[in-house]
Amino acid sequence: MHRLNEHADIFARFATLLSYPAPDLKDRASMLAALLKPIGPPAARALNAFVQILDAMPPTHMLEHYTRAFDLAPLAVPYLSVYLFGAENPQRGQFMAGFNAAYADAGHDCQGELPDHLAVVLAYAAVAPEESWDEVQRLCLPAPLKHMRRALEAAGNPYQHVVTSLEHFVKHVTAGELSHA
Repeated sequence: MHRLNEHADIFARFATLLSYPAPDLKDRASMLAALLKPIGPPAARALNAFVQILDAMPPTHMLEHYTRAFDLAPLAVPYLSVYLFGAENPQRGQFMAGFNAAYADAGHDCQGELPDHLAVVLAYAAVAPEESWDEVQRLCLPAPLKHMRRALEAAGNPYQHVVTSLEHFVKHVTAGELSHA
């Protein structure tokens, strides 16, 4: 029997922030920042910057920022395989097929998205066997998150703070540096 990822709830919460914005985006971001504060202060600080932006902006503007960040002609393509293999590399298909097989084994649904979409991958943490998730977070997340963060920072997009927070969290989880308070 496999133990599920102990940080699955946090990854699932990041998945909701990196999906199309729901009306309660600010509440979700605030709750996640509070959860991160005792275990990953740099991740919490980055997410609090996002919450401050949400406080000062009408919700409809965040829909625009999300679309610019991750949808039509995105600043940061949300598909991990693009960063790992390149947009036109046939290995992308093999990579996605591997995710599809892992998702089928775990009962995870992509909900209409490609299997390498960042939010879909993060939601997988809730059902992934620990060994499988450890491999995903160690090998599939760091480089894409770094590229996404840089692109979003360069454009001044508010989602840079969510990606920065997630990047900090992944770095500390994989290094085993999180506090367990």
